[in-house]
Amino acid sequence: MTFQLDIGQNGKARLNIAKPTFKSSPSPAHDRDKKLQVDPHAFYLHTLGITTDRGEIREKQQDKWRQINKFVEIIASLVDKSELCDRPKLRIVDMGSGKGY
Repeated sequence: MTFQLDIGQNGKARLNIAKPTFKSSPSPAHDRDKKLQVDPHAFYLHTLGITTDRGEIREKQQDKWRQINKFVEIIASLVDKSELCDRPKLRIVDMGSGKGY
């Protein structure tokens, strides 16, 4: 079912039920698995309360999980393009931003 919210010039809102936009669900063939930058089983994620004992992301921590992965993705991209890319080990410290996950 498709719903359409119309707001008139007088500011009145009206909710209309319309015919479905799609007759069938889109094919998931174009979907791809997202590459995770951080292992959800990492001990520090459990210690911080982001994951459960089984390495599952807690419902209320989904935003933080995405934030951590995006941060690591950005840093990894920058390191790959820099002179640091050949180093076997690299330590990065994130300070001054909240809890410093």
